Amino acid sequence: DYTASVNRVMWSPDGTLFGIAYSKHIVHIYSYHGGDDIRNHLEIEAHVGSVSDLAFSYPNKQLCVVTCGEDRVIKVWDAVTG
Repeated sequence: DYTASVNRVMWSPDGTLFGIAYSKHIVHIYSYHGGDDIRNHLEIEAHVGSVSDLAFSYPNKQLCVVTCGEDRVIKVWDAVTG
């Protein structure tokens, strides 16, 4: 229960997931199943300070989330397990 602004919203290339980078240290990943069916998929405590940006990538055919933050670190996360 805290106030945070959204820094970025990004869809995965296949359209099944989308991620939200917040002005706090958290990234939320949601799965989309069509219509109004949106489900919580992952919550990642990604960085110290705000999460500046996020992107999806498929290195080695594995869906990943790439984040960068106020802590000046770039991290790569498994999009399925975090």
